[in-house]
Amino acid sequence: MIDIVCTLGPASSKPEVIRQLLEQGMTVARVNLSHSDQRTHRDVIHTVREVARSIGKHVSILGDLQGPKIRLGEMFAQQVVGEQPFDLADILQLLSGKVPSARNGRNTVR
Repeated sequence: MIDIVCTLGPASSKPEVIRQLLEQGMTVARVNLSHSDQRTHRDVIHTVREVARSIGKHVSILGDLQGPKIRLGEMFAQQVVGEQPFDLADILQLLSGKVPSARNGRNTVR
């Protein structure tokens, strides 16, 4: 099966445009997470799901993180200057909001 991926932005995130895209064959809605904020992304994804449900279509959501450009908050002080902050085998937790930099001995990036 071939997917048709459509990138949603300010002009294409309106319900009527999403409906047209779905009716014309969109199977994956791409949301660029490097732009806008969490609330905007949540609203777009909710709109896509609601419109798809209303017309009986299935659509996947692709959240594009832009590879190494993902925006992270503060990190431990010893990891700021020139050190490799984590080993390849480390398990990391990526959390949003205000959380402590380290919890329960785990590496947490906020």
